[in-house]
Amino acid sequence: MAGKNRNSLIKRAIEAKSRSVKAMLDRNVKVRVLCVNPESPAANMLPLTDPRFPSVDMFRGSLDSIKRVLEHFRKEYPSQFDYRYLPILPAFGLFITDPDHSNGLIKVELYAAHPWGPTGSRPNMIVEDKKWRTFFLQQWDNYWDLSDPNRK
Repeated sequence: MAGKNRNSLIKRAIEAKSRSVKAMLDRNVKVRVLCVNPESPAANMLPLTDPRFPSVDMFRGSLDSIKRVLEHFRKEYPSQFDYRYLPILPAFGLFITDPDHSNGLIKVELYAAHPWGPTGSRPNMIVEDKKWRTFFLQQWDNYWDLSDPNRK
């Protein structure tokens, strides 16, 4: 896919997800987001693990529009929303909903190098075991603590 079209698709996906985040914030749900720091050496590694970003410049460009959305949420929902930049490339991504509830989802997406044969897509896991749920919740806290709260 051409760079211009690909970048347009990425922005549309972010816009779609921002509506979901806004809906959660409007329900008084706390939301925290971690992004790879675009100025860290980790940004150079991202194209090796995420096919959405064939180059580091495309990744950095995509964060321009994302940062505007994140700053808007931070301003509009100061007690419910926060985001930070992570100076390392995480080994996995986490999507966590209501971790204190037994039905709360913990989805783990492994950031393995591609190509991902034999599956053709990034591996995903839904964690149900209590011990592993605790492990991944602790890893989220670890990543949050590694992030830079002063980087705006």
